[in-house]
Amino acid sequence: MKFTSLHRLPATELSDRIWKGEITSRQATESMLDRIADLDGTLRSYQLVTRDLALEQAGRADEAVARGVRLGPLHGVPIAVKDLCFTRGIPTGAGTAVLQDWCPGFDATVVQRLRDAGTVLLGKLKMTEGAWGAYHPRIASPVNPWNADYWTGHSSSGSGVATAAGLCHVSVGSDTGGSIRYPAGANGLYGLKPTRDLVSLHGIFPMAPSLDHVGPIARSVRDIAAVLSVLAGEDPSDPACLPRPSADYLGRLEPPRGGAAIATLSGSARAEIHAEVRDALERAESTLAACGAKLHAVLGLEDFKEAARAWVLLAAPEIARAHSAYYEVHKKCYGRSLANLIEIGLQMQATEMAAALEVRRRVVGHLQALFGTYDFLLLPIQPMAPPRAEQIVKRSAEVDRSGPAMWFTAPFNLSGHPALAMPAGRNPQGLPIGVQLIGPHSAEQRLLDLGSAYEASLGGPWQGPPEPLLATSAPAHHRWT
Repeated sequence: MKFTSLHRLPATELSDRIWKGEITSRQATESMLDRIADLDGTLRSYQLVTRDLALEQAGRADEAVARGVRLGPLHGVPIAVKDLCFTRGIPTGAGTAVLQDWCPGFDATVVQRLRDAGTVLLGKLKMTEGAWGAYHPRIASPVNPWNADYWTGHSSSGSGVATAAGLCHVSVGSDTGGSIRYPAGANGLYGLKPTRDLVSLHGIFPMAPSLDHVGPIARSVRDIAAVLSVLAGEDPSDPACLPRPSADYLGRLEPPRGGAAIATLSGSARAEIHAEVRDALERAESTLAACGAKLHAVLGLEDFKEAARAWVLLAAPEIARAHSAYYEVHKKCYGRSLANLIEIGLQMQATEMAAALEVRRRVVGHLQALFGTYDFLLLPIQPMAPPRAEQIVKRSAEVDRSGPAMWFTAPFNLSGHPALAMPAGRNPQGLPIGVQLIGPHSAEQRLLDLGSAYEASLGGPWQGPPEPLLATSAPAHHRWT
């Protein structure tokens, strides 16, 4: 029996239906696996599909329901994770050739927690090599389900494509310089980069550990809240993880109280971003104002630009360290883009890093001061219009130290502040454009409350691209393979 519209259900609603006996987890999982088989040959979002494991986990979820046991609001829901999350006995390649057949001996904490919450793992999602700016030459890149000619976002691109196209109900990505927010914006989704160390990094292949964050990508804020409720909280295996129990972000969702004060870009700063991005920002401002927020156009660009420049100087040595066990021995197995960044990291002078650390300290101090006056910041995800895929391919081998694409993302990896990516309509070509709402440290509940009100003002959960687009997005021989 086929269930052709189940993929459109929010994860929490699907779980409710499973609990009520309206459908089984196995039926939902089989339906999703059929959909992956039908569409992912074109969209290429999965690195591998764990069909047998998924059906086994779905069967266990159904057995629990039959016993009157529900493990949480995601019980029985088919999900997928980025291919840098360790999965015991299942390859975890982190987008590389050198690790493509490596099977970890344990699960990442986030994978373990999702399993303990009763979810069903459909598979591992594609990503750029080492979570940097280009796909390994041997790996066919995911295809944007809205338009095959355009970028899917880095580096959690498989997570964005699969979630938008309904090839999983929610996904897990990582964000070191913007890689939850980029694919959320490019695919018309919600995505949360949590407060630094709110979610354990144990069993996550590192890009740059002091900048890495792990978080959810979904089509609704409720689903973001549900996943965060599972992932967040103290982990003995990650001593840096914040020492407090996880919160029930979903259960505590409520309309925001009072009119939030939101700082956004000044007029002069807006002049430096693309007109389509300005339009998206203004749409988001209008929506938030309708939710009772007060917008203040006060933010300039200099701190954001300075932070983006410092990001590469801080990230490159950490990336080189993350690959130290493989790079010198298997250098020929690396793609040019990641190899270039590793070489920069290996050659970095201590004085350059010291200067970048000083920038980090200053930028973090400025952001902290802003949160003494304003409740949130509202910013674009990127200053430019959605780029074409061929533009990304042409520039991916170079390391851009000026980082205009990272003006509005990298600063919050440096500072560790939480950021919620939200859809803000589409451009004339039909491509989604996203914005992000940034909050003080540990303000996830307030971010999600306001994000939920924003979502309701837009008419409810984002439905994703029309089905005909998914079947015709790109032929198998797409030229950016």
